[in-house]
Amino acid sequence: MTLFGSMVQIRPTVSRPNGRWIAQHLHTRQAVVVKRITVPTRNLDEVASNIRICDELLHRNIVSLFDCYMHPENLQGSERQISIVTSLAPHGNLHDFIRIGNGKLGESLARPVMAQLMDGLMYMHDQGILHCDMKPEHVLVYGLGSAGPIVKISGLGLAARSGKNEDRELSPSLRQAMMKSAAWAAPESLNYEHTELSDAFSLGAIMFFM
Repeated sequence: MTLFGSMVQIRPTVSRPNGRWIAQHLHTRQAVVVKRITVPTRNLDEVASNIRICDELLHRNIVSLFDCYMHPENLQGSERQISIVTSLAPHGNLHDFIRIGNGKLGESLARPVMAQLMDGLMYMHDQGILHCDMKPEHVLVYGLGSAGPIVKISGLGLAARSGKNEDRELSPSLRQAMMKSAAWAAPESLNYEHTELSDAFSLGAIMFFM
């Protein structure tokens, strides 16, 4: 993938709130989600770094990043419009999936979900990447297998490289996003001191929720 390169060949089909579109990849016929975001010019380097992290992560339990595209409008202004293309999760996120059901997955279904999340998170840590924002809304449900839901980790907007996280300067928008996830965060994360153990803490909170 070329960072901020040409848009993948897609055909928009259904619009959703928050600037999201469901579309079809014209070559693979695969359903994708296109999310359009507004980024202040001063934060472009931060966003570009995050997109590179997403592009590096290739794992069956992590959402695939297909492409990203910077729109040509207002290229000289103080903001940029960027579209990010990812795979579509037919069953939405884990939080809504559980709430729409009976409010709890139960141990028999929660166990395989946790195994998949641990597998994906361990892969991220092996690659030197911290998620920094694990919560049920950032777990997408892609199918219902014989053993339980098939899930993938998403929500990598706060992801960072381990070892560089301590000196990281978050933009106000990312600080606000982190505070919205405070209920799932380890105490040290609220001071922007995140480690692999902090991700594990959040994973434990997700297990309790299930």
